[in-house]
Amino acid sequence: MFDAHQSDLAYRPRPDAAHGDNDHRDASVEQSAAFSPTSALVLLHLVTHPFRGARDVGTSELCHANDSTHEAHQYARLMPTGDRSDHFPSIEKKHGKPIAHWFKVLKDLGDAKYAEQIALLRDHHEFSQAHANAVVMYHRGSKSSKRHDDPAAYFKNLEPPKAKLAKAIFAAIRAKYPKLELVIAWNQPMLKHGDHYVFGLSASKNHLLINPHSKQVLDTLAPRLKSLEVSKHTVRIPLDWKVNASLLQAMVRERISEI
Repeated sequence: MFDAHQSDLAYRPRPDAAHGDNDHRDASVEQSAAFSPTSALVLLHLVTHPFRGARDVGTSELCHANDSTHEAHQYARLMPTGDRSDHFPSIEKKHGKPIAHWFKVLKDLGDAKYAEQIALLRDHHEFSQAHANAVVMYHRGSKSSKRHDDPAAYFKNLEPPKAKLAKAIFAAIRAKYPKLELVIAWNQPMLKHGDHYVFGLSASKNHLLINPHSKQVLDTLAPRLKSLEVSKHTVRIPLDWKVNASLLQAMVRERISEI
C-alpha cells in the first residue's frame, strides 16, 4: 500500500484539484458543459453540471477527460440522486477492492486536506475525479451532494430578485404545461416531461441561466433569442428581464416535440 510518510512521494495536488469541498468547484473546465443526463457527455467526455457556461459559478461534480465513456454515462445517470454511495459498486468493480479499503487508505493519510486526498486516489490509484470525489467526500462526512429538498427550498435560498424572476419563469411555462413536474436535479430546479428533462434554471451572481436541454431548440429559436446572450447550451437572463411567456413556452414545446 502507498506509504503516507514516504518523503519522495509527496501528495502534490493536481493542477485541477480543488482546495476544499469539490461540490463548490471542480476544475476550470466545469464551466463548458452540456446539459441533461442524455447529453452530459461533451467534448473530451466531460460530464459536468448542466449549467456550466463560461464564467458561470455553481455546484458540480465531474468526470475528467481521461475517464471512460461508460463511466461518464453512469455518472451522468447518478448525478441527480445526490447519494455519493451510489458510486461505490462501480468503484469496487473497477478497482477490485471493497470501499472500506479506500476509506482506510484515506485514514492512513492522517489530517490531509481534500486536495491531497483527491490527488492520492487519482494519481496513485487511477481513480476518476468523480469516483475520487465520492469516496473522499463520503469519508469526510458528506454522504450526499444534495442541497435542496425541493424547488421551494431552492427558491427560498435565492436573493429576492432572483427568486421572484425564477418563480415567474416557471409559472409562465406551467401556465401552458401544468402537467410538467417541477423537481430538483443537480441541485437546480428542472421541469420533467415523463422521464425527460425539458427545461431547467440556474442562478448565477448577476443573472439567471435557462436551458431547454437541447441545442437544437436553441438553434430553432435563435431569431427570437437575439436580444439575449446565448451560449452553446444556455440562455443568460438578466435580472430585470420582462418574462416572455411565449418564448419560454416555445422552448418547452420544441423540446417536448423532440421526445
